[in-house]
Amino acid sequence: MFACDGHRFGLPLGRVREVLESRPVTRLPGCGPAVCGLVGVRGRVITTFDFGAALSLRPASSVPGHRLILLESGERVFALAVDAIVAVARAAAADLPLTVEALRTLDIERDDILGIGAFGDQPFLAVDPDRLLSRLLP
Repeated sequence: MFACDGHRFGLPLGRVREVLESRPVTRLPGCGPAVCGLVGVRGRVITTFDFGAALSLRPASSVPGHRLILLESGERVFALAVDAIVAVARAAAADLPLTVEALRTLDIERDDILGIGAFGDQPFLAVDPDRLLSRLLP
């Protein structure tokens, strides 16, 4: 589970390759605010997206000490900048109603959400990384 601008989100643990501390990013000219740029990870160039900016929240890359989550999507590996990692654990997305109120403050599509769950007393939205990536890539 991770945080962005006070909201909690989750990703399928099997898709997360690793979590990294923030590092220098090479900006790409002409890209929107959701694209942080490129980072080098052990000799590989990885495209990094700002999860907060992608959802019209405060840009996560502007938060001191933000984290990068490396995710696999098919043959691709990409990174998401997030405010902070809250927990690394398996938590099932519950079959709870996905209401308009849960999505109202976020620029997120209903299809981008796998479900709503809770980790302890903290609710979270489980995000489908493939759907999110398809919206972020031209």
